[in-house]
Amino acid sequence: PSSLSSRLLGKMICVDAVVTRSSSIRPKLHKSAHYCDSTKQFWQQEYFDGTSLGARAPNSAVYPTTDPYGNKLTTQFGLCDFRDHQIISIQEMPEMQGTRQIPRPVDVFLEDDLVDSCKPGDRV
Repeated sequence: PSSLSSRLLGKMICVDAVVTRSSSIRPKLHKSAHYCDSTKQFWQQEYFDGTSLGARAPNSAVYPTTDPYGNKLTTQFGLCDFRDHQIISIQEMPEMQGTRQIPRPVDVFLEDDLVDSCKPGDRV
């Protein structure tokens, strides 16, 4: 983790590290679905932020309550797409770091099937 830099963003890499902290698992809204009683139409909106995978740029996180014409929208929770989300912190293994070197923690964002795959103390 001490050699990680921003040039590696968006690339798959391999590190030897120890998990030092893990957050609780939370649902993250990926796509919301809404129904308009007035027009009898469905509306969908996808959400992307700085931690989303893929080449898409972050978009507005404003949750729609009305359509473009001012009609009220009702959220259809059964049609919404939520993804599991967790943040873990890793740092270099004690035997791998140099003398008099302070370990640097790095936050890692886990989604979907990677969530809950490790706990503090695990070597990854």
